Amino acid sequence: MVFELSKDDDMVRFNFLYTEPEKNHLSEPDDNDLIQRDMRVVELHKQGLNYRDIAAQVGISKSMVGKIIAKAEQSTPASTVDSVDKVDKVDDGGQNLFENQESE
Repeated sequence: MVFELSKDDDMVRFNFLYTEPEKNHLSEPDDNDLIQRDMRVVELHKQGLNYRDIAAQVGISKSMVGKIIAKAEQSTPASTVDSVDKVDKVDDGGQNLFENQESE
């Protein structure tokens, strides 16, 4: 149902116009829109904004902001250092002895 608001004598009224399926008035974002939204959320987070402020600027919920940031952090490598090997100790000769993390 589609209505218009009108104000008569300090009263607000709904005036019926016509009926139409709701889907004709709602649009679903495409993949590009979602990618742009996610990039905006991550950029605002990098600028130091909190979840509430990001949600208000982008027009989504705080929980969605958290999900987007968590997803971005999971897909970003923690560091450029090879995480498979680590320095376990240094022997008397000053040579690094490596131990594979998987063997621990």
